[in-house]
Amino acid sequence: MKPIQTTTLLLTLLLPINYALADTETDIINWLDVASLKATFDSATKSNVALSNITPIKLTNGEDAYLASASIKDEIPTPIGYVLARPAATKAVVLARYMPTEGNSSDIVNLGNSDKGSVLMIRSGGGGTGSYNKQVSIVKFDNWNVSVLHSSDSGVSEMGDCDNEPKPNPDMCDRHDTFLNKLGSADANQVLFAETKVQYDFKTKKPKVTATKILSFPIGASSENAANSGQTQSETFLNKIEYSKPTSENPDAPEKNPLSVETKVEQGKVVSTKIIP
Repeated sequence: MKPIQTTTLLLTLLLPINYALADTETDIINWLDVASLKATFDSATKSNVALSNITPIKLTNGEDAYLASASIKDEIPTPIGYVLARPAATKAVVLARYMPTEGNSSDIVNLGNSDKGSVLMIRSGGGGTGSYNKQVSIVKFDNWNVSVLHSSDSGVSEMGDCDNEPKPNPDMCDRHDTFLNKLGSADANQVLFAETKVQYDFKTKKPKVTATKILSFPIGASSENAANSGQTQSETFLNKIEYSKPTSENPDAPEKNPLSVETKVEQGKVVSTKIIP
């Protein structure tokens, strides 16, 4: 009987471990690396951190993990960043350089899982005097490292007199939008996006489409992805152009008459793009 008991014990130790969390948010906060938290928000402590949109993901080595948005508890919560938690290591860290944009602090989209890792879409943003930038990134996680598959940014940079004569210096003045619209795909092992870029032309004082293309990101075989697949023959996307014309000193101020860009896709190809009121 002893050899059988020993063999059974060894097999048990070799089986995958399921990390069942008593309370996901509490456990992740308890694991939180204080140094990474202080580097992002120096007055933050574990006791005043709240998590939202806790999303189960897989790392590139197949390990189960979580990605969540963190904020400081207050009357108006302050987003401080994204938190990657690894139950196998009983540790969680705040990601550097990925501050969620205000209003999008919980914006994490899991595009698909496989044993080669989850493909995710996250947002970040920031700015200072005369400039503001919003970024959408398609990423995977390799251990603690963020692997960026693609990044699209929108923003405004106005370091000079941008709207009056003489003509503004292009290096001093810039307004642009980039839109990623997810497409239906017949292949469950990939995710497709139509990317449309719009640039504000200071000479004509109008926005113009500067580029459109189809992007493809491999996910890997997964029954979950197969269940959610299905190619659409024709798709039309309408996106509001934030930086379509001169704005106030506050780049986030809403425009009274915003313009939009229409992107039409047929059978996986962009067939037309245009600016519409």
